Amino acid sequence: MGLAMWWRSVLGRAAVLFLVVAHSLALASDSASTMPRRLVLGTYPSELPSEELEKIKPIRAGLEKRLSAAGYRVDIEIRILQSYEEAIQELVAGRVDFARMGPVNYVLAKEQKPSLRLLAMETQNGSRLLTGYIFVPASSDVRTLRDLRGKTFAFGSPNSTTGRYYPQAALLEVGIHASDLAGFRYLQRHDKVFKGVGEGGFDAGASNEVTFNKYGVEKKFRLIHTMKSPAHAWVARADFPTAAADILVRALLGLSAAELELLSRDGLVAASDADFDRVRQVMKRAERFIE
Repeated sequence: MGLAMWWRSVLGRAAVLFLVVAHSLALASDSASTMPRRLVLGTYPSELPSEELEKIKPIRAGLEKRLSAAGYRVDIEIRILQSYEEAIQELVAGRVDFARMGPVNYVLAKEQKPSLRLLAMETQNGSRLLTGYIFVPASSDVRTLRDLRGKTFAFGSPNSTTGRYYPQAALLEVGIHASDLAGFRYLQRHDKVFKGVGEGGFDAGASNEVTFNKYGVEKKFRLIHTMKSPAHAWVARADFPTAAADILVRALLGLSAAELELLSRDGLVAASDADFDRVRQVMKRAERFIE
């Protein structure tokens, strides 16, 4: 082989190698660009904001670990929003990438922005349903919901599932409207409801099961009604990249019970919008509470 021919052969092999490497780098670049390097996770407190942050930290670590194992180095910022309403606004406006939403807040956000993507829903003891309670002080003479006629009632946030919509629908089922109560107020957070009832400001209140287990037994409250609703939803902003959302779903579904323990949950499962149709029915019924 002549020198010129040998040189052309070397150059040809080098060109082929360059193209292979360039193609591989391009594929790697495309893969990396599928998932943003930084994500903002929005959530809101049903109790103290500082407590909510501590509950979410293990979830952030679990998601970052699973995304890294899948080849995506992602930093997740936790943003504790001040209210249920702000959480809806931030998700609808796309200022958070994904959020943990109570059932009612998911429905309200979806109404404002139908293109929001439902990623998953939580489970508690293997069930997609969560429990809420209506309670009174242990010393109260109230035994049933019907006994609340003429009494005062403490609700949570106006957008709360077990703190507002479900208890109002339950009161309506026994013929009690707002006008049949001596008075009621929205106290915004579940822990504040326990404080309000415990200090004698209200005859009854409504709360989720987790907060009742935390405050109710110690302060000697008594349950008079139990409610079941779908669990919390995890939702992505409307323009979140589809491929990235699929990757995030796999990471969410892979979270362990230990990582979800502080939320009193044991897993996340695939979900559809139809899973929240029951919530929509209860919300519509509860609209008649104030007439």
